Amino acid sequence: MEWLCRMAVSLWLTKSMVFALSLLTGSSPPFGINMARGDHSGGIWFTQSTQNKPEQGERDLFRSVDIRTPDGALYYLPPPSGGKPRTAVQLVGGLSFANGVVLDETGGFLYLSETMGGRVLRYRLDVQAGQVTDQTVALTDVRPDNLELDRHNRLWIANPMWNEILVLDLNTDTAQSVFRISTRKSEQVILEIESRIRDGKSWLELLSPLLWEPGPGLVTGIILSADNGPVYVTGLGNTLIQLKR
Repeated sequence: MEWLCRMAVSLWLTKSMVFALSLLTGSSPPFGINMARGDHSGGIWFTQSTQNKPEQGERDLFRSVDIRTPDGALYYLPPPSGGKPRTAVQLVGGLSFANGVVLDETGGFLYLSETMGGRVLRYRLDVQAGQVTDQTVALTDVRPDNLELDRHNRLWIANPMWNEILVLDLNTDTAQSVFRISTRKSEQVILEIESRIRDGKSWLELLSPLLWEPGPGLVTGIILSADNGPVYVTGLGNTLIQLKR
């Protein structure tokens, strides 16, 4: 993608965290970047899940998953303009683990996963102004991770806690589960986890293979192939799961 080349960034990984260093300005964002999307003009919209610095490793990242912490944010990086330095602007703050993000430029919406808030948020999107307004809730009672939008105006949602893929029809605002791996034991663990999250209690000690077996790992994302081709489910394991549409 041309806009990605023009970013001139160097990326490095610290396990599940991504940090970027601008080769143009020599500056770096203070916290980890989770998901980024580019718009048609070269602007970049990205989420910051929590205030986790690289020198702290994964400690603060897992802290905000274990106990709900409203310090996540949505940022916007304007497109290149005459060689001027590009500065990211915070658009939304106070999010409980901001995660996946997707742009619907045709419809004029941005969708964002607030994992520990238990919802998918919808904003009015103004690409030209680099702004979002009018926050509403597109879906609740979910622990959303990555999002993808297909050409039929359907939002595909990875729901790791339930090891599930949901599809939200944006024309009717109806959602259905299209893939899920569950057992009686996993259902019991999920109920306990959700109870602890509601009460503000630690729950990560319950994160074990009981949640995803017999699957390869927790479901975290979706890859949509062209046209009406297969859907690939990605996760924390080492296997891609293929679904027919």
